[in-house]
Amino acid sequence: MRELPKYAKIEIERRWLVDLARCPPFDANAAARITDRYINRSQLRLRKIESATGAVLYKLCKKYGHVGTLAQPIVNIYLSCEEFEMLNQLPGCLVVKHRHKMAGGAVDIYSSAEGRVAVFEIEFDDESSAAVYTPPDFVLEEVTHDRRYSGSALAGAD
Repeated sequence: MRELPKYAKIEIERRWLVDLARCPPFDANAAARITDRYINRSQLRLRKIESATGAVLYKLCKKYGHVGTLAQPIVNIYLSCEEFEMLNQLPGCLVVKHRHKMAGGAVDIYSSAEGRVAVFEIEFDDESSAAVYTPPDFVLEEVTHDRRYSGSALAGAD
C-alpha cells in the first residue's frame, strides 16, 4: 500500500442499486438532503447536508483513489456557510440526493431528468468485514466499482 496523504482517513465502502419497491417505507421527515458540487478539473467535492431537523453542515472533500480493493484515503474539511458560499462559485457539476438511513447504511435517492436512481451504501471498519457482508434483500446488483454510479458520474462530471 502506498503512503497515505497526511490527515487522511481510510474509507471502506460498498454500494448496490436498490429496488425501491422492496425497501421498507422511508420516513420522509428523517431524510437528509445532500447537494454535491464536483469541482471541475479536480478530485474535490463540495457538500451541503441539510438534516431533517434543519441543521446544515458544509464540507469540502477530497478522495485520493483506491489503495486496496475497497479502501481509499479521504479528507474532509468542515466549512462555515461563508466559506461554502465562496467555494460554491467554482465551476462544477451538481447532484442532489435524499439520504435515508437504514440497515446500518443509507439509501441515497438521486433524481434527475433521466429518472430516479437509488443506491444503498455502507461503510466498514476493515476490508475483511466488507468482504463477508451480506447486503439487505432490497438491493440489486453491486455497483461499488461501477463508475457509472459514482456521485460524480451521477452529477454528470465524468
